Amino acid sequence: MSTIDWLKELAQAELHMEETGEIDAFGHLDEEKILLDHTTSFLKELRHHFQLFANDFNEHRKNTRQTIKVYGISNTQADFLLFRNSLKLVVTLSKPGQVEFSFHAMSGGLFAPNKKPSKKRKLGIPKPPDEMKTDEGDFLEIELGPFNEAYWTFQGLRIEPRAIVRFYLTEFIKNSAS
Repeated sequence: MSTIDWLKELAQAELHMEETGEIDAFGHLDEEKILLDHTTSFLKELRHHFQLFANDFNEHRKNTRQTIKVYGISNTQADFLLFRNSLKLVVTLSKPGQVEFSFHAMSGGLFAPNKKPSKKRKLGIPKPPDEMKTDEGDFLEIELGPFNEAYWTFQGLRIEPRAIVRFYLTEFIKNSAS
């Protein structure tokens, strides 16, 4: 949620109240919505940083065959992927309050940094998302503060978005070099 989206929502809720006479006194405290808004906003921030760093890398690399491409994933709120040399880094909203990072090789298999690639399936077809085991990607989870502010964590430790982007982009570049 952007810095003023919450104000727009308050204004719309007030207009709805005036038009219908219905009041939603506790709608702003809906934890599921709060988590979803924070997660979507965080994914958009991550994508922005990945795009900036990928553009810089591509400029320094000066080889159109080795460029990193960043794509949005259709029918999602903010999921995206990076692609280069048959390797994908997929960043998804796995559930409100949780973001997953996973690497997918076009030859089949899924792996996360510092983990061994999973065995290839028959014909080298990558696993579709609904068949993935939950322990194969890396997960970032949200921790809400007393005023519903978001703190993102990895294995219980707070993290900074730019550090996450640097780590995963480095892993992606190293693993996708041809």
